[in-house]
Amino acid sequence: MLAHPDGEYAITALYSVPDDAWYLELGLVQDQRTFVTAIVPDEDPAREPTVCFDPQGRHLDIPYEVMRWFMDRVDHEIRTSRAWMQLRPDLVEVIHRLRQEHLGAVDDADFPDVLAEVSAAVPTADLRAVLAAAFGRSPDGTTVAGGQALQLMPPEPGSPPGPEWETVCRVCGYDDGVEPFWEQGWPNEGAICPCCGNEPDVSDVSVMGIRGYRGYWLGQGAPWSSPSSRPKDWDLLEQLSHIPPEWR
Repeated sequence: MLAHPDGEYAITALYSVPDDAWYLELGLVQDQRTFVTAIVPDEDPAREPTVCFDPQGRHLDIPYEVMRWFMDRVDHEIRTSRAWMQLRPDLVEVIHRLRQEHLGAVDDADFPDVLAEVSAAVPTADLRAVLAAAFGRSPDGTTVAGGQALQLMPPEPGSPPGPEWETVCRVCGYDDGVEPFWEQGWPNEGAICPCCGNEPDVSDVSVMGIRGYRGYWLGQGAPWSSPSSRPKDWDLLEQLSHIPPEWR
């Protein structure tokens, strides 16, 4: 469960094997009631993501920033789970067939035969991307981590290119100069800003999303998500001045 900074709302992510889709549910923490569900199919390219509202639910005014936060998370899931669907149609067809035939995994003993099959079906330049998307493997048979697999996919059109090593939080300007939030234009998913609580690729993908999260955080009094990390001489305005111009 991923809680919103205000503590009142939370997102629960569930995977439905029969439906071959991720279910992201937005609900109230106190009464554990879900009122919005986003469905993100990750196997069938012909199925589009959808958002469903509880038709039997009582009227509820959801803050705009909460919905922005929820949809940013849905967008992240779409770009992660469906990244391979953005490849060329011929490659998508091959990947879809392989995922259905092998259920997303292949034994070490069977990998050489599968590799030969895929090598004969796709150009050499596309082999790494196809194997990563179909099985989470590289041509040498080693496992490809989720972040590495994403790097094999084409970048999202219109996304601002990031520097090779981005240690400044796009939301609040926090920078320890050590742990990167973004590497070579891709999010470091293990990083969480100890100041504003921003998670790379969740609230800092678009300028609009960043401004919305920043406004909410400042409106709450700019609390530190990890108070023990706050310097004694911390200067909010000084830190905000470190935000890269393209994310202000």
